[in-house]
Amino acid sequence: MLETRARDNEAGEPVVVIVATGTHDVSRLVNLLNGSTPNSEQRDLADQVTRQVRRRSGGRAALELLAEHGGPDLLTAVGETKPMFDVAADVPDIPEHGPTSAVELAKAYAARTGYAMRYAHETFPKSGHPDRPAALRRASDHFHVAQFMYGVVYLLRELMQHAPDRADEIASNLWRDWLDGDASERLSDWLGAWGIDIDELIVKAIDDARAAGHTSSPPMKSPA
Repeated sequence: MLETRARDNEAGEPVVVIVATGTHDVSRLVNLLNGSTPNSEQRDLADQVTRQVRRRSGGRAALELLAEHGGPDLLTAVGETKPMFDVAADVPDIPEHGPTSAVELAKAYAARTGYAMRYAHETFPKSGHPDRPAALRRASDHFHVAQFMYGVVYLLRELMQHAPDRADEIASNLWRDWLDGDASERLSDWLGAWGIDIDELIVKAIDDARAAGHTSSPPMKSPA
């Protein structure tokens, strides 16, 4: 399990705490710190830490310093993705340790679903847009996020209605799968049981990302 926290200390200096629990997550974190290529869960962890740091004045100063010294402008990058994840201050948030109930997770996802749907409608490019393909992709991304989150909300509400004694436990397990990095392993098992080759999907995803110029993965070595 990986937990992250960011705060400013009494002197206003930023503090980031990353807690790894269990041999699986500790080994992966140590490997990452030794220069390995991050996997998707670790990239998500980096995004989470960046969002947490960005909320503090000391953290924002650290991100500004990073940009001034030739690093990425993470203040701008996080702000551009804000509509998908950090909707607004008055929208129900998900605690860093995970949801305490199914209704807590459902409320947070429902608010973000409504936001993403409206944002997609408002940003859908009309004919004559100067960069219509790129704008269309951005709007489509928000539609897809809304579709995914709506599905989670729908199923959680069905659980609360038809299996109220299990709903909170299932919501907690769902969130823990993401935090612990078990989601990819479970997905691989499920796909295999359904006769779908996960390796083919991975190769296709890498090829598509490279073709679009959006990958940070190192080139694949040619077979000897």
